[in-house]
Amino acid sequence: MSTEETWKYARKRVFKYPKSGKMIIVPISQHRGGSFIMDLDNNFQYAGLRTVKRSPYYVGTSYVADILINSSRENDQIRAQFKLLRILNGTEVQLENWQPSKKLENLKILPQEFLTEEEIHWAGKVKGNEVEFFGWWGALVGFVYILLNKGVFNLSFGTSWPVYLILFIWIYLIRDMKFIRSKKPLKTKIDNLMTYKRELIKDGKNLVKKQLSELDLALEKYSTWANLSPINFENALKRKLNNFGMTVDTTKTSGDGGIDLEGYDENNKNVLIQAKKYSKPVGVSVVREMIGVRQNHQKKPRTIIYSLEGFTKGAHDLANAHNIELKSIRDDLISK
Repeated sequence: MSTEETWKYARKRVFKYPKSGKMIIVPISQHRGGSFIMDLDNNFQYAGLRTVKRSPYYVGTSYVADILINSSRENDQIRAQFKLLRILNGTEVQLENWQPSKKLENLKILPQEFLTEEEIHWAGKVKGNEVEFFGWWGALVGFVYILLNKGVFNLSFGTSWPVYLILFIWIYLIRDMKFIRSKKPLKTKIDNLMTYKRELIKDGKNLVKKQLSELDLALEKYSTWANLSPINFENALKRKLNNFGMTVDTTKTSGDGGIDLEGYDENNKNVLIQAKKYSKPVGVSVVREMIGVRQNHQKKPRTIIYSLEGFTKGAHDLANAHNIELKSIRDDLISK
């Protein structure tokens, strides 16, 4: 995948497995049944990304997720990256809770330069019903006009009662329909909204910068890596490698389970990276998997596997025979 960022905003429902209660987001569901699954932990934090060939059985929840999607299609496969922005209760995004008279400070504004439906509603946008209103009433008038030309109303009630019944039901169904005129959001409110969003983004970046500087110090210790969750392990590896001159990001391809990071190495050559936070040395199965992933990749890129606890002798032998690089967190990252 190109490292050029082409992120698109999307709102997705949060689902859960009925038996385990585990929460998930399904950002992309393919026509033939395969899906990308974003796993969430008990605190609604992004816990990991995986692909499945068949969509699992899940049920809806009252939550929605705002995410960013960067996807592309290569041959018959979709390659995608996702960023979880936030999780909200569905009631928090209902339009009746976003009246234009409310102050921005009292609303759940998304700290991104994307406008959500409820934010545009706050800015004054009104979705009108001109087509529906004039369509129903216009059709009724046209129907009555045809009946008048046919002389139906001059017939006895015993003959024409079905027509009167249709008219009664028609009028009954649309009697309470009110005309709503469409309105565009006010430019002044959009400008105020975007200014407020940029302030939120700036505050968030300053906080993240402080947290990341503290993380860089912590990542000089093996114990920090050992205590990271799998998704944080990938993110920490990404940060380290980018600091060392690579340009990589998390990614996933439908149909494979091997790639965790993808991008360009220090020499601007394509690179695929898998991160393994095993409690024991990585074996030949992981190396064999990455050999297959590289063979299916059009550019046959440089391929690296990073392990927390090293590799077995068989893994080293197989990797050497197929030009797969094996690297250790302790020896190749912490000591650099």
